[in-house]
Amino acid sequence: MHVTTRTITLGGLLSALSLLFLLIGAISPTADLSLYALSSLPVAIAVIELGWRRAVLVYLGVSLIGLAWPGFAFTYLFSFFFGLFPILKAAFESRLNRPLAALAKQLTANFLVIAATWLFAREMILAQAGTWGWWYIPALVVALQVVIIVYDYALGLLITFYLDRLARHLRNKRNL
Repeated sequence: MHVTTRTITLGGLLSALSLLFLLIGAISPTADLSLYALSSLPVAIAVIELGWRRAVLVYLGVSLIGLAWPGFAFTYLFSFFFGLFPILKAAFESRLNRPLAALAKQLTANFLVIAATWLFAREMILAQAGTWGWWYIPALVVALQVVIIVYDYALGLLITFYLDRLARHLRNKRNL
């Protein structure tokens, strides 16, 4: 397989941009989730520009480098959800009709978030449920559905913005 310098450079730049958003999220006292969402945009751009296989390499590179710095506490959400979701979104939207793609994205996102929560934040969630009462966990699950829908919509808008306004500059060799 022939890999051009442009492909390697673009993959490295997208990885660095994604990692930069993770680092800013680690030092920012607020806006954590929005920076995680922005960290997934370079992965989505990698899917568009480089294909899903190289996008997986961008995702894996950011996840592994993120473990070293800023650390696991700031990278696990990217590794378990925000980095994977753009790749899965592209796969579902390209292969399934709109309603099935929406259902597949929702179910997959739920699985990823619940798995990450169960592995790394279970005690915290159970402690909060003990404090707030039995309704806390169902309310959290309903809120999760809303967050996933809003995130999917926002990521779609960011991808559309990229395709409409930025992609032509990236693809035009004279402007690089």
